[in-house]
Amino acid sequence: MFFVLLTSDHKNLFLKNMNFGKVHRIAIVGSHGVGKTTLALRIATEYKKAGHNAIVVQESARECPFRINEGQSHEATLWIALNHCLKELNGLQRGYNVVVCDRSAFDSVVYDGMTDDCCKMVPHMSRFRDFCLDWLKGYNQVIFVEADDVLSNSIGDAVRSTNEDFRRKIDRRYQYIINQIADELGDRLTRLQFSSIRDIDLNIQSNRNVLCSVGQSSCLPS
Repeated sequence: MFFVLLTSDHKNLFLKNMNFGKVHRIAIVGSHGVGKTTLALRIATEYKKAGHNAIVVQESARECPFRINEGQSHEATLWIALNHCLKELNGLQRGYNVVVCDRSAFDSVVYDGMTDDCCKMVPHMSRFRDFCLDWLKGYNQVIFVEADDVLSNSIGDAVRSTNEDFRRKIDRRYQYIINQIADELGDRLTRLQFSSIRDIDLNIQSNRNVLCSVGQSSCLPS
């Protein structure tokens, strides 16, 4: 919790000094029911085939003891984001050189729907939101999976909301954020959309070098 109290300058220094070294970090972000988990597992498999020590960091929302979905609480936002960061750090400490993240620390902020008015009422949440956004910008790759009607209808989920309007709202929020930081991310950003699980496999096959950076020494750890 200490970093939510950091000043902007201290926060930036903290993030710059995070020693991820040669670890290749990938964040797969977007609304629920869009194929992120399947894509994360497929990408990690491709890295393993290429001889890399890869791990998938699973999303933390399913383990959260606080309220999520439409009425997600600020406590849930903090809990989910902090646990995600810890999972990434555990992967670093355990020696993995490729960390594929099913979501990012910033996803919980998107689901929270933090507005400027909200952050004025709870000042530390504004600093926390900025921290999570900087964490998102720090990945070697950010893959944004946009919502698709067909894939959503084909996937059952006992945890996430089945409200399609809510799913679309989260997608629009992420569209807005991604558009804001697209220039800063540059070629580290990839946008995808799937209508079936088969689409994911076909996309991996046709875009292996883009999604997995296989064979690209400038992107992969040595």
